[in-house]
Amino acid sequence: MTRGLSAAPVRAASPLLGVSLGRIGAALAVLALITIWVIRLRYAAPAYVSELGADGAPDAGWFALALGTVAAAGVLLGTAELLRMQVGPGRGALRAALSGESRGAVRAALLGGFCLILAGIGFLVATVYPCTARCPVPGDPLHTMRDTVHISAAIAGFALVAIAMLAQAFAGAERRSRLIAWGAAIGVAVIAGVGGLLALAHVATALGAWCELVATSIAILWCATRGVARARD
Repeated sequence: MTRGLSAAPVRAASPLLGVSLGRIGAALAVLALITIWVIRLRYAAPAYVSELGADGAPDAGWFALALGTVAAAGVLLGTAELLRMQVGPGRGALRAALSGESRGAVRAALLGGFCLILAGIGFLVATVYPCTARCPVPGDPLHTMRDTVHISAAIAGFALVAIAMLAQAFAGAERRSRLIAWGAAIGVAVIAGVGGLLALAHVATALGAWCELVATSIAILWCATRGVARARD
C-alpha cells in the first residue's frame, strides 16, 4: 500500500517535469540558433556551418558553445517527449487512452523522443571533435579522422532530427503539429538537398552554404516547437 501511494506522486510529477524540460530545451535551441547566426554573419567568407567551429575560425569557441547548447536542447526536448508519455510498462497506453491519442501518435512521440536524445548525443560528439581548418570533406587530401568523426556525428544528428520530424508528420496527435512537421521536413529536404548538390558540384558554394544554414535553422526551430507544444499540453 505504501509503495503504491509513493509511486503516484512520481507519476503525476513526470509530465510536469516534462513541461519544464521542454521549455528549457526550446529556449536553449533558440538561443543556440541566434548565436550561430551571429557567428555566421561575423564570418567574412562563405562558410558551411561546421566551418564556423573549425580550427582557426575566429569564433570557434563560441560556435562550440552554441553546438553544445544544441546538443543539450536535443536531450532535454527528447526527454520531455518521453516524460509526457510516462514511459514504462503500460503507461504509454494508459496515457493514450486518457488523452484520446491514437496508438500511432504514442509511437510517434516515443520515436521522436528517442531520436531527439540520440541527436543531442550526436551533436555533442560533433562539439567534442571539431573539424580541422575549413572542415575538408572525404576525398580531400587534408581530410583527417577527426573530420570524419565530426561530419559523421553531425550528419547522424541531423538525420535523427529528420526522423523525428517524419514521425510527427505521419502520426502526430494534433493536426497543427503534423502540418508544421510536414512543412519543416519538406523545407529541410529541399533546401539541404540544393545546398548538398551545389557543394558536391563545387558550384555556387556560397549559396550552398546559406542553404545549409537555413536548413539547419528550420530543423532547430522545429525542435523548439516541440518544447513549446509540451508546455501547451
